[in-house]
Amino acid sequence: MSIPITYIDLLMILVLTLLVSIAISVYIHNRNSNINRLFSLFMLNVTAWLFLSMLHFLFRQHLAVLLAFQTAVGSFMGITFYYFALVIVDEQHMRRRWENALAIVPAAIAGWYIITIIHPDLLADFNSRVRYEGIKLHRPGDLPYWAYTTWLFSAFIMGYGVLISGLRRKGDTQARKRIRNVLWASILGQLTTLGINNLSSILGLGQPGWIALMPILASLCWIGVSIIRDRIWTVEYLLEVIRQSEEKLGERNRIIEADLELARLIQKKLLPDKAPQLPGLGVHAVYLPVDKVGGDYYDFIVEHNVLGVLLADVSGHGIASAFLSSIIKMGFNYHAGSNGPALFKTLDRLVAEKGANAMFATAVFCRIDTGTMRLTSCRAGHCPPLVIRSGSGEIVSIETPGRALGMNLGEPRYHIGEIELSRGDRIFLYTDGVTETMNSDRVLFDEERLKNALREGMGYALEEFCEKLLAKLKEFSGDNPQGDDITIIAVEVK
Repeated sequence: MSIPITYIDLLMILVLTLLVSIAISVYIHNRNSNINRLFSLFMLNVTAWLFLSMLHFLFRQHLAVLLAFQTAVGSFMGITFYYFALVIVDEQHMRRRWENALAIVPAAIAGWYIITIIHPDLLADFNSRVRYEGIKLHRPGDLPYWAYTTWLFSAFIMGYGVLISGLRRKGDTQARKRIRNVLWASILGQLTTLGINNLSSILGLGQPGWIALMPILASLCWIGVSIIRDRIWTVEYLLEVIRQSEEKLGERNRIIEADLELARLIQKKLLPDKAPQLPGLGVHAVYLPVDKVGGDYYDFIVEHNVLGVLLADVSGHGIASAFLSSIIKMGFNYHAGSNGPALFKTLDRLVAEKGANAMFATAVFCRIDTGTMRLTSCRAGHCPPLVIRSGSGEIVSIETPGRALGMNLGEPRYHIGEIELSRGDRIFLYTDGVTETMNSDRVLFDEERLKNALREGMGYALEEFCEKLLAKLKEFSGDNPQGDDITIIAVEVK
């Protein structure tokens, strides 16, 4: 027979609907979260069990079938709670084989009750032993029900053990609060409901009706709300973590900027303070690093009436390149008196031994003798020196073979090129940051534009000659940022 639906029944329907909504909300909020997925599964499992409890109370003519089905569904509450407890403590927990094997126990219990439903004799026997007296449900405390009750108590207690262990290990305040909420809510709700319902049935006292379900309903609401609040808090917490990380990153960036500024000052001291003074020659040099520190390096040596000029360009730019350029400076300081090939063989060995993997440097070394009015040049994979003739504006490129420094490809070979100079001629050395200056259309300044700019600048004093060239580079690149270090050295024969 069926009984009329009362206000209490309607209230129960509303509560069950709320629980289902909470479960779906938690799942949708972040289905990739183990906590959300397993909590939703646990809550839907318990809600289905409660819903079947309401059905067999309202439709008592189907009591045996609905009660057996409810018990089959309820047998999985313990394992879903245990799995949920594992991820509440550690969301990244990967279940071990024996933990997965525990699902065999509820599956066996559920299997027995499903067999009871489909086997006529077993269903008839079960039907004869279950009944309602008013709101009290009487069912036999037989072996299957003992197994069902023992399993639930065992699974829940294992879950409590996991939660207690996690509560003792966790140092994070919010994590401890989350675990504590789940622990107290589940203990009060599950043990109270199981104690009232199952033990009453086993003792033959009958389950006392809806009153026995109130603790587990309150427990589910408590856990659900705490999980949702924790998820919301987690977002706020992550925002706070991001803010603190940004502050720490800002402080770290300030320290790095201060270190880079110090490195810039140190590197500046590695470069000549001023151009050398030598009768018959005018010298001007400009260095524009793309970062605070760069990989370009230049230096001078004066011997009587001879000016030696070294210009090197380390691959890349930044701290590592600046460090390697300082190694080149040390080598140059000790071997500046050597001719070009001997100097570059020494520097090649130094760069290969002291530099990091895949780092190399190009270089050019020129000697300008004002007595003989000759220029000798040696290159190590660098841009060739350019000589701009004062009378004709002709530009001579001194191209001699020689590989970059530090390539570690066996014994290197470097060659010397010579050219006679006349008064008014200018020698121009540069790094590839000049010709590789790029505009917004990704077009390079290239060597031809450089030669045209050098010819146009011959009517200006040496310093203005360099300024005009840099202005042309700036005009060409526009808003496109400087992509590499730029160094130019101009020498005029007076």
